[in-house]
Amino acid sequence: MNTTPHTGTSSRPNPATLRPFLRDYVESITTRSKGGFHTCPLCGSGNGPKGTAAFSIADDGEHWKCFACNKGGDLFDLIGEHESRADFADRMRRAVELFGSRATSPQPAPKAAAPEQPRQVVDFTPFIEQARRAISRTDYPQRRGLTAETIERFGLGYYDPAERAAHDALVGLYGYDPIQDPALIIPYPGTGYFITRRIDPQGGRGSHHKPKAEKAGDEPLFNIEALYNPAGAPVFITEAPLDAISIMQAGGLAVAASGTNRRRLLKALDKRAPSCTIIIAGDQDEQGQVAAAELAADLKERGIKHTRPDLFNGTGAKDANDLLQRDPAGLTLAIRAAIHNTAPEHFASNAAARLRGFLHGITESVNTPCIPTGFPKLDELLDGGLYEGLYAIGAVSSMGKTTFALQVADYMAKAGQDVLFFSLEMSANEIIAKSISRLTFEHCGGYSGLAKTSRGITSGKRHQGYSTEEMNLLKRAIHLYEESYAPRLYFIEGVGDIGVTQIRATVEKHITLTGRKPVVVIDYLQALAPYNERATDKQNIDKGILELKRISRDEKIPVIAISSFNRANYHGAAGLEAFKESGAIEYTADVVLAIQPEGVNHGSEGKDKKENKKAMHDYKSKEERRGEVVILKNRNGATNKAVTVAYKAMFNHFRELDSKEYIEPDNEPTPF
Repeated sequence: MNTTPHTGTSSRPNPATLRPFLRDYVESITTRSKGGFHTCPLCGSGNGPKGTAAFSIADDGEHWKCFACNKGGDLFDLIGEHESRADFADRMRRAVELFGSRATSPQPAPKAAAPEQPRQVVDFTPFIEQARRAISRTDYPQRRGLTAETIERFGLGYYDPAERAAHDALVGLYGYDPIQDPALIIPYPGTGYFITRRIDPQGGRGSHHKPKAEKAGDEPLFNIEALYNPAGAPVFITEAPLDAISIMQAGGLAVAASGTNRRRLLKALDKRAPSCTIIIAGDQDEQGQVAAAELAADLKERGIKHTRPDLFNGTGAKDANDLLQRDPAGLTLAIRAAIHNTAPEHFASNAAARLRGFLHGITESVNTPCIPTGFPKLDELLDGGLYEGLYAIGAVSSMGKTTFALQVADYMAKAGQDVLFFSLEMSANEIIAKSISRLTFEHCGGYSGLAKTSRGITSGKRHQGYSTEEMNLLKRAIHLYEESYAPRLYFIEGVGDIGVTQIRATVEKHITLTGRKPVVVIDYLQALAPYNERATDKQNIDKGILELKRISRDEKIPVIAISSFNRANYHGAAGLEAFKESGAIEYTADVVLAIQPEGVNHGSEGKDKKENKKAMHDYKSKEERRGEVVILKNRNGATNKAVTVAYKAMFNHFRELDSKEYIEPDNEPTPF
């Protein structure tokens, strides 16, 4: 047992005087393990073949945490968990029974320990900076496969002992020259620490050198902050910083654990759990493979998600930097594959993956360069298509704003552009059905009676009554969607639970996982989760618009936000004031589009209002509706221009018209 905690009083026991007895209770119900941990009395962590425990007591002596079962708390929580006591009063009685007499007895104050003298650590930043300025004097980093951008990004430097100023700077800080040979200087981000890689070591000196601990302090983890990246992107763990840098050049995130000694890494993980999946990327030699296997076991004990892929299989490379030198493209592919395999749930949102579930649902229902939109006349007004920026599309209900945005998204996906479609109202299956419906119409050969509505596609029971021609058309449309559209479409569903923070994280994660920048579509703006529960609807929407604009700016991508209109603007021509609950669109969006019936005017009284109401009614009642896509704002191009369109609502299809083109009435029988 440990020394009884000092209370200094003889008052009745209370939670505050009992909590310091946590360690006594822990040691009465379990055993110590290596590294200052205990075998967990709840999940048994530490009973494995390596005896690696994950139950620890905090420095304050009053709180505990098990990183394997992810439980924690104070003395009373542990009593409740271990002895199945749900009621706090019952836990309190048990604590008094065990420690009450000692908690109320005055204890002598322990002798104060002599204060530990802090170690004087040298900050090598001046030497690191001098080495960085000299990096152009060697091509060693380039011979290791590193690009100029990577060299600058990580502040790599060069040291030549024959260069007097550099030599004197090192000796002035260190006391002597421990490197002695020309070397690559690798600084640790956010610290004054560095390691060296001797380029051509002489006199039996090794290729690596680290400053002594008494001079520079303990070696930190290289790039440790990557473990807590806000996007939750997977992080590779390597042995050497040069391997971590190589992986980051290839598009991943990485931390170097400084050799095969994993204790420093585990200590950091125990102190603060990572926000990501860890990918173990050890060296290929026997020592590296053993260390990788042991790290995997340690992470498993702690309940930390991890993978251990064979990154270098068949390459002949011994580590990440070796593969970078041999085959840079091969390293990039290996990194992307490893990242992909850590996040199957993200790639499951891809429309190609969703299509299988979509088709199964039918059966079960028996029971930032310029990106063209697919509308040539609109693209001409937009100077070629979509650019980096925030695009708003607004309309009153039943004008087809979601259908229009989806048709644009499908066109871009078919052209090879990734699209993240955040559907905050409809399900992914409903959206897929709209696209397939449109394809049946586009490929029906003019016989629209063969084309299918969304409901006609999702209702498996209706399929039983379809002719061979109808079924062949439907199968063709599904095949076209699967082959040409779905691979680049990703649907993220949500009902009031997706906000701009989640959108940003998803975009960042997609870029990290795929290496491709997406176009983002939000359907619709008013359905975003509030940024601040205390703010008004207008304040939250304004904040959402601002954050979406920031996403487009930070990631250099187009972001399309669909918006509803104020009811006051339901019977007149669209204007910026019509955008519901938000004046921020007028000032923040780069381009604002509106969809409206052709011929409506801006009058809101008397005859004008009556004519506008009739135009709205006629538009919504027709099978093919003649309307306009109006550019209300265009920060870098034409405004107050319109493109005339025909909207076939039944089949979710828009097409551009010449301004004088006559729409023939559809005399085909109404299809399912």
